[in-house]
Amino acid sequence: MLGALRQGIRRGASAGGALPRLDRCWRAARGGSSASASRPLCSAPPAPALHTPPPQYSHPENPVRLSPDMRPPGDSSRKYVRVDANSRAYATGRRKTAVARVWVWPCADGAASLTINGKSLGEFLGGHWAQRYDVLKPFFVTRTEGLFSVRAHVGGGGYSGQAGALRHGIATAMQGLDFTLRPALRAAGLLTRDPRRRERKKPGQRGARAKFAWVKR
Repeated sequence: MLGALRQGIRRGASAGGALPRLDRCWRAARGGSSASASRPLCSAPPAPALHTPPPQYSHPENPVRLSPDMRPPGDSSRKYVRVDANSRAYATGRRKTAVARVWVWPCADGAASLTINGKSLGEFLGGHWAQRYDVLKPFFVTRTEGLFSVRAHVGGGGYSGQAGALRHGIATAMQGLDFTLRPALRAAGLLTRDPRRRERKKPGQRGARAKFAWVKR
């Protein structure tokens, strides 16, 4: 039956009609004529391009830095970061009710250190792995792991708020040390202060949105 169907399709094509798509796909699958092979209709779609990570960062000899003295009148952006004579950038990060004061400076590869309130990252956050990743995310995004040292003082809030404040401060200080890092940090959303916080309780309600059970009598 299948042979009769193919024979009828070929007769219709030889009479002057267009070759149906079914027969052309069958020819391409069986390795048919060169005309069919040059125009494959049943080929798979092209594979999507894979994301190429940025190259490994290295400290430039003359980095691009924007000091607060270069700020034009009326500009309140945070891209103008104070850097002292020892190449240490200072920035402040905030999240919820937590505030972090951060100092970041470049160092040799493998000689980086991270101190928070006089403790290492593991001692300060312990087993809170999501918060530990938040603190180190600016280095992962820019591929600068082990190339910058950090010293920070943070207070207020809990582990989540303090980790977000540290991430905000570290990202802001890093763009002050090298302005070419700003596009990657900005694309990852690390330079924007996260405005989310706990919604206040409303009077006459059990919580921010929850209501007391209504009783008719």
